[in-house]
Amino acid sequence: MLLANYYPTEEKILRRIIYLSASSVYGNHQGRLVNEESQLLGTHHQARSRIMVEKRYLDLSDKFIVTIFRLAGIYGPSRNPLEKILSGKLTASPYLPPAYIGNSDKILAGKKGYYHHLTIRIHLDDIVAITRAALASKRLKGIFNLSDDKAAANYQVNNYAAKLLGKKALPKKIFKPNDKAYRFIANRKLIDNSKIKKFLKYQFIFPDYQAGLDHEFKRLALAKKFGD
Repeated sequence: MLLANYYPTEEKILRRIIYLSASSVYGNHQGRLVNEESQLLGTHHQARSRIMVEKRYLDLSDKFIVTIFRLAGIYGPSRNPLEKILSGKLTASPYLPPAYIGNSDKILAGKKGYYHHLTIRIHLDDIVAITRAALASKRLKGIFNLSDDKAAANYQVNNYAAKLLGKKALPKKIFKPNDKAYRFIANRKLIDNSKIKKFLKYQFIFPDYQAGLDHEFKRLALAKKFGD
């Protein structure tokens, strides 16, 4: 997604560019912590396209203020495990077979030698707040990772959502390369978010998945999307 900011004149003059990219550009770093200087290993066509677009916008840095946000997995209204569980779209949490786990992965061992790895995410409200702060800032330029403060395994997030809904923990499913969602869990890395916090002195509205899901649960309750 591209956001453009203009000088407030009769004849619009482009002042800055903010491009919402994704952490998928980093690809699989086998669970290592990556920052904005880390190698871009993304191989999926969407990741390669984002890498190309990032470069094109950065090439315009001599003419415009260019800011690129690499977003972790986005969750928020209509995009969270609470609503997926209620709709029946989320029925299991993923395992990875040991053959796909690297030495640097921060993992939580599962049954029969299968593993859960840590994943990263960010709430939509934090993306909006950071983008607004960036538009108000004249010095924020370059590349920034956007991820909350707490990595967690998918099963931890899903089970917390199930608990809020008063449901049992989800069963676990082994994910292999032929599964549609495999690429989302196979490209493993942790995200360093210190740069954006330093430059904007930003404190996350939802610093971890518990805070974010608590908020979404209250929103759903107010909308009466599930029974008493």
